[in-house]
Amino acid sequence: MAQDAVKDFLRALDRLDHSKGRREIFTDFCEMFYCALAKPASPFADQRDQLEAQYMRVVARYRNKDHVRAMPSMVEILRPVIEAGGRDVLGEIAAEVGALNPHIGQFFTPYTVSRAIAEMTLPDAESLLAGRGFFTLCEPACGSGGMVIAAADTLDGRNVALSDCWVEATELAPSVYHMAYIQIALRGVSGKVICGNSLSGEIQTFAYTPAASDFVLRHGHPFADQIAARIAANDAAR
Repeated sequence: MAQDAVKDFLRALDRLDHSKGRREIFTDFCEMFYCALAKPASPFADQRDQLEAQYMRVVARYRNKDHVRAMPSMVEILRPVIEAGGRDVLGEIAAEVGALNPHIGQFFTPYTVSRAIAEMTLPDAESLLAGRGFFTLCEPACGSGGMVIAAADTLDGRNVALSDCWVEATELAPSVYHMAYIQIALRGVSGKVICGNSLSGEIQTFAYTPAASDFVLRHGHPFADQIAARIAANDAAR
C-alpha cells in the first residue's frame, strides 16, 4: 500500500510544472502542506498569519495555478499512509527525488532500523506512565520524522496511548523540518516540532502538532514542574 502510494505520488509529481525539477516541486509541496497543517494547530495569531503568508509565497512561484490546485489530490495519496504509520514515506520520496543532502549528514534511514531502535529504547513504555500519567520523548536530530513514527508505532504496539506521550523533535534544515512536521502531525503525535540546532540551542521556528492541544487539556503543560522550578530559582536569586 505505502509503496504504491509512493509510486502514485511520484507520477503525480512528474505531471507538474516542467520548468522545475522534482526536488524543487517536492520541497514546495512539503512547505505548503506544512503551512496548511500547522496554521490551524497554532495557538498564536501572529504565527497563523505568518504561515498563511508563507503558503502564498510558495503559491506565487507557480505561474500556472492548475499545478497548485493539483496538490491537494497528492496530499490525499499520502495522508492515509502516513496516518497508518509503519513507514517513513516522505523520507523515501525525499531520497528518490534527491531532496536529501549527504554533505550535511542527511541520509534516509530505513524504517526497519528506526523501528528496531524504538523497540530497544522503549522496552518498558508502560512503566513510564507511572506517577504523572504521561512521559516525554526528545528527538534532537529528527530528519523527516522516521524515528518519531517508529516510536509512535512501538507505543501503539504496546497499547500505550499516543495522547499520553509528548514529543519534541528538532531538525536543522527547513525543507526537512517541513517533512518531519507533516509526518509527526498526521501520525497523531502530541508535541512540538522545531526547526533549529540542538547543539547551539538556536531556534528558527517551531510548530505544535494538532494533537498537542488535546495533550495539554488532558495533562497540562508537559514541563510545568520544570518551568515552576526555574521561576522559583530566578525569584530566589533576585
